[in-house]
Amino acid sequence: MTLDEIIKATNSDSTLKGLRAAIRLKRWDSPVVQSFKSIKDELTVTSHGVILRGTRIVIPKSLQQRAIDIAHEAHLGVEKTKSLVREKIWFSQMDTMVKNTIERCVACQAVGRANAPEPIATTNMPKHPWRVLHVDFYGPLPSNDYLLVVIDRYSRFPDVEIVRSTKASVVIPKLDKIFAVHGIPEVLKSDNGSPFNGDEYKQYLKSLGIKPEFSTPLWPQGNAQVERFMQPLGKALKTAKIEIRPWKQELSRFLLQYRTTPQSTTSVSPAELLFNPTVQGKLPILHRKNIVNRHKEARENENKRQ
Repeated sequence: MTLDEIIKATNSDSTLKGLRAAIRLKRWDSPVVQSFKSIKDELTVTSHGVILRGTRIVIPKSLQQRAIDIAHEAHLGVEKTKSLVREKIWFSQMDTMVKNTIERCVACQAVGRANAPEPIATTNMPKHPWRVLHVDFYGPLPSNDYLLVVIDRYSRFPDVEIVRSTKASVVIPKLDKIFAVHGIPEVLKSDNGSPFNGDEYKQYLKSLGIKPEFSTPLWPQGNAQVERFMQPLGKALKTAKIEIRPWKQELSRFLLQYRTTPQSTTSVSPAELLFNPTVQGKLPILHRKNIVNRHKEARENENKRQ
């Protein structure tokens, strides 16, 4: 969905044209705008003629269902989809439309609701992004591939690489690829299974100055950061199969949605915390938020949940 589409649809929407006039003229006596009167102090009009509620774009009626469909492309579920749309757009009864859309989603109903996530063992939030990482595998998939999953503890940003085996000789080049983009972390946390318990993997971490940490075998929640990610990841792959979509393409779409959706623990998206500027997803953004305040917000929200 482009800004040009929103401008065109706003100019064709009689209610929003009336609302735009009310905002500009500061006259709220028209019956058309009475339902917006309680939030009038939050509303502004951009130079493009688009209406904002705070920093969120007010979506014209003709585009509302499409906006929700875009937000639900990765089948993230009701709460995460609400978080995504609440971050970027607004229209009346938006939450209800999200709920109804997901309840009608055949793929979501076929896959079913995910189990309640395991509790995350209480740990201090790192001072900076990409210092402490969690790593694990998802699979094997029907294609006999595995997914190497790496999660940043601070931002919850996931990196996923497709591998043909879980051998250290296969995993290490993929870690090199990830570290080439984001840098070398201080700690890499995993379970104590293969290849993480092997000498080749340990020597690789040692050569980079990375400290390995292992979760207790009988306490998988110790690596729950990555385990929690596996549930929506698995759902996305299953829905791709149901909808007969190429799973690799759907994996990329899922990652875009997940990375740009505010997390329940921090209330900030992983991409925003890792990369600092707000990352552009498929829903438009007009105003970028103050990143210093967003890091502060994330820390405060994290602390509330401990």
